[in-house]
Amino acid sequence: HQVGQTNGHHHPREHAADPAKPVRQGLVKGQLNHEQRRQRRDHRVLAVKIDNTVNSHPQTGVMAADLVYLQEVEWGLSRLVAVYSSRYPRAVGPVRSARVTDIDLLAQFGRPAFAYAGANDRLKAELAAAPFYQVSSDLGPKGYWRDADRAAPWNLFGSPRTLLSRAPKAQRPP
Repeated sequence: HQVGQTNGHHHPREHAADPAKPVRQGLVKGQLNHEQRRQRRDHRVLAVKIDNTVNSHPQTGVMAADLVYLQEVEWGLSRLVAVYSSRYPRAVGPVRSARVTDIDLLAQFGRPAFAYAGANDRLKAELAAAPFYQVSSDLGPKGYWRDADRAAPWNLFGSPRTLLSRAPKAQRPP
């Protein structure tokens, strides 16, 4: 879906997906069934920059994150970096802009995918050289949509699986 459109299948107010259900073992010892292969393949790291101001509430998908970092930004406001690997919710957001602190923070994950919405002009060159896969809304709308019921800039949401499809070589956790 294009940024600016609401995706009816992945409404941002949906709550985080339930934890993964137990997976049946393959019939032959050592054989992986389809669900096991999918889960093994899908454990790539996705970090998402999420707003943490009053206007951004309720946030979506934060409870499904494996790790959540709280970062102070300007004027005493804060943002979250939600890191997903073991499970991915249907939607995350509201997605906000990258900060210089994200580069060092995400280095511990090797080459993760990083979802964010914009950055200041000085930071864009540093982000391009950083050791992660950029899946920013600035680089294309795939995986992002806007919730028409919320005011901008607190209305941009993303689909983690679709965002990860833009970074097929994103690294699994170290």
